[in-house]
Amino acid sequence: RFMEKLIDFRKRHNILCRDNFLNSKDIRWHGSKPFEPEWDSGYNFLAFTLVDHQKSDDLYVAFNAGHHHYGLTLPNRQDGRSWYRIVDTNLASPKDFATGDGNYQMSGNYQMAPYSCLVMKALPSMEAETLKRVKSFRTTFMPSATAASSSGAFGTGLG
Repeated sequence: RFMEKLIDFRKRHNILCRDNFLNSKDIRWHGSKPFEPEWDSGYNFLAFTLVDHQKSDDLYVAFNAGHHHYGLTLPNRQDGRSWYRIVDTNLASPKDFATGDGNYQMSGNYQMAPYSCLVMKALPSMEAETLKRVKSFRTTFMPSATAASSSGAFGTGLG
């Protein structure tokens, strides 16, 4: 299930299907604080933002390859978008990969578990409101569709 969702996510995001190398305009490096990579740290943590120049659907990706919990601060968005959690490999299935039927908006600080990966996507706040309305509509008028959406039958762009 997880790998199937990951492959589908990659196929739907051109930023992950590149045919040329990244340059300094395509990637922003981070440490525990935004835009402050900790290259000389002895701890095994890496974070970056892949910049989507076409749709502004930037992706924030972080890896905690160490054996301690690691706190990080997400970069602030100044473009009317917010970060939404797509993947947190520390969470139990099916919460490890967002299905689009929940509100996974994140801001500020995030605590990463040891040996975990985090993927966030920048989405317009309006799109988040639309997702809430869709969930409410499904629950009210299409109760059987709510169960189907958790299996990935309805695409919302979140997973």
